[in-house]
Amino acid sequence: MSQMLSAMMGDGMLGQLMRANHGHSSGPGRIVFRFGDLQRRGTPSGWRGAGREQIEENSGRFQVPDAQQLSEENKTCAVCQCDFEDNDDVRMLPCMHMFHADCVDRWLKDNRTCPICKKDIVQMERETERLAHSR
Repeated sequence: MSQMLSAMMGDGMLGQLMRANHGHSSGPGRIVFRFGDLQRRGTPSGWRGAGREQIEENSGRFQVPDAQQLSEENKTCAVCQCDFEDNDDVRMLPCMHMFHADCVDRWLKDNRTCPICKKDIVQMERETERLAHSR
């Protein structure tokens, strides 16, 4: 059976999931749990998302003083698609993309990459520090 699953599903994540579940009593919760395990193992950090401390250390949080003064490319939060308003809490990532803080914080808990350019916020900050120290 295991060989048949390998042939059908290949070596990708779905194939690993099916082989990992083979022979176990499984329900939807079991499959989701197994899939989560495979996702976490698939990244160098062991987990795709960023913790609260990583988010705070690798970004800047502030309030928009005057939304009318924002450039056209920074007028809208790419996560919720709403325009920024005066006094909105926003977060600027190291790549200089800006979002509503609550929107991007939820995103970063699951994915530690910028929702727009997909750059890893922790790796970007490390690279910036490395370049600053090499001068």
